[in-house]
Amino acid sequence: MRRVWSFGEKVLSASIRSRSEAAVSFVLDTSELRLAPDTTSINTHYEDLPLFQAVAHDNAEIVELLLSRGASLRERKALGHTVLHAAAEQNAQHVLDLIRAEDLKDEQANTALHYAVDYNRVKVNITAQLLAVGANANVTNSRLVAPLHLVVRRGRVDITRMLLVNGQASSNQKDYNGNTPLHDAVALDGARLADENPRIEALNVEEQPERTHVALVDVLLSHGADGNLQNDTFPTALGYSRWIRTYRCRAASTRSRRAQDKQIRSGAASCSRCVRRE
Repeated sequence: MRRVWSFGEKVLSASIRSRSEAAVSFVLDTSELRLAPDTTSINTHYEDLPLFQAVAHDNAEIVELLLSRGASLRERKALGHTVLHAAAEQNAQHVLDLIRAEDLKDEQANTALHYAVDYNRVKVNITAQLLAVGANANVTNSRLVAPLHLVVRRGRVDITRMLLVNGQASSNQKDYNGNTPLHDAVALDGARLADENPRIEALNVEEQPERTHVALVDVLLSHGADGNLQNDTFPTALGYSRWIRTYRCRAASTRSRRAQDKQIRSGAASCSRCVRRE
């Protein structure tokens, strides 16, 4: 439910932005503000609640102060994001050191671990911290996607290994399409994984980034991934890879043909202009 902030809340917000623990404490001591939230409702105000502002600045001292005055880790803002989600999203390492990694979920059932791994720059330290304090690597969101699915799709071999080893992530968990992380790995480059029984040799991914998919398959297979599991369309992950190879070859052929057609049309138009000038 939408509500308007009071003057005291605005002053508190300014104090948090100034990063002054003393100012925050003074406002709380001299005002009638009550931080204990209604955790069943979601804040839709254009400004974040005090606790979220402190997290945004990664200010563990102010977060601790607010919690001691009645704020709750179960406070939620738009889309149901909790403080833990915000800390993972914003790389607030000091705050994560302070709060326990409960597997709280947002409106799409994503946990903080989903947020930590599902960005262009995967938050390695945050992921490690969440796993160290007991975050469940096998929790799925509303589309049955687990953190391991997301990190494989990002092509991150190191975080894939971290989730498998430190988080005991399941390598055979299926998403809403029936895809396992192995399906996601072969989708990165199906053309190179089309053999019936591929032999994955040791490789240095940093030296050969184009072979990241091979390293991902190697890691997943070595941690129990089953290449014979089916998704909703194909018999096995290897069958999926062969389909991807065929699809990409056809797509490349189509692009080539369109480019040739465009070149021919361009040449014909040029000749037509020449004829008109003559």
